[in-house]
Amino acid sequence: ESFLKLYVIFNMLEMFERWCRSIGVDLFDLLAASSREPWPLLVLRCACALLYCFVHSVMHLLRVLLLNVAINTSSSAVFLIIVTNSFGEIKSTVFKKYTPESLFPIVASDIVERFYLVVDLIFVLARLSISPRGGAFTWSDIAYWLVFFV
Repeated sequence: ESFLKLYVIFNMLEMFERWCRSIGVDLFDLLAASSREPWPLLVLRCACALLYCFVHSVMHLLRVLLLNVAINTSSSAVFLIIVTNSFGEIKSTVFKKYTPESLFPIVASDIVERFYLVVDLIFVLARLSISPRGGAFTWSDIAYWLVFFV
């Protein structure tokens, strides 16, 4: 039951992150294009961009918290979350034909997701390495998680 909760929350954060990323690209394109607009409109768009950055940062902090909980509960929970998410991505893209032009956004999106996962994992591992539990995790455990996620 706890795995299902982690799985649902992790997938909800994943979908929300993709939605946020697509809105963020459009928002920052709009902000860059409005550099010659009147000053009040530019300030409003900057405020919207700052709000977007705040919401996206909170989403990543929640993801770091979720990964920390998953690592501390059991190693099988983390393994199942990663495998099921990877399986869903593979299943949705493996049987389609792609041209090089249509494959580039998919590869770029995957690179961005991996980068976010590595940054989130570095935060979790840094937190685990300075844990007050007297070194419950050794450097070999931390290296294992880093290699496992990447």
